[in-house]
Amino acid sequence: MLTVNRQTIAIGLVILVLGLGIAAFVVMEFSDTFHIPTPDEISVWVEGYGGAGPVAYLLLYTFAPMLFVPSFPISMAAGLLFGPLWGTVFASLGSTLGALLPFIIARHFARPYVARHLRGRLKDLDQKIEAHGWIYLAVTRLIPLFPFELLNYGFGLTKVRFVTYIVVSWLGMLPATIAYVFFGASMLDIVEGTFRIELVIGVVLFAVLGLLPVIYRRSRYFKPKQKPEKTIG
Repeated sequence: MLTVNRQTIAIGLVILVLGLGIAAFVVMEFSDTFHIPTPDEISVWVEGYGGAGPVAYLLLYTFAPMLFVPSFPISMAAGLLFGPLWGTVFASLGSTLGALLPFIIARHFARPYVARHLRGRLKDLDQKIEAHGWIYLAVTRLIPLFPFELLNYGFGLTKVRFVTYIVVSWLGMLPATIAYVFFGASMLDIVEGTFRIELVIGVVLFAVLGLLPVIYRRSRYFKPKQKPEKTIG
């Protein structure tokens, strides 16, 4: 049986309080009433911190998933703020950190709460991880069909190894991250009526990612295998 000592509980509470505090601060910064921030709003907010902007951006990306804030506008904002190359670096690092924190919380501090809210989905998730291992984790990160923010918590309750989760999540999220960052970096060019190669790359990646759900639904690899019927002889 898993035992949790006082030090672990204290660390968990600090993480939760810090995360919720930063998340609440971001919400108040963007609007009097909560809404999903646009890439432009995020860009203006980050630029307001001057030289500490990259740190503010990473903190935002780390803690926003705790409130189930969609990640795509944050990734697009990286393109506006830092350009295609460094935008990809910061967005990739931020998305990985954003996937890591809920995983740790679910695995070590909030297992009963998360399990209660996932219910039947947890059993299905655990069975697929048991059957397909890191491949299923990679699929859920690659295909824009699965609830990214919810799965961050869900995977924390499965038997997937910590290192496997981090590495596969980072690699699996990278194509979509590049697409959003490149598209974000090209937003001003689109408004001005000019086009750059980054826009083409982003559109191509979006097209490929858009086909993945169709391939997944038609694939028999992840469908549960039916047990052979018993014959009475």
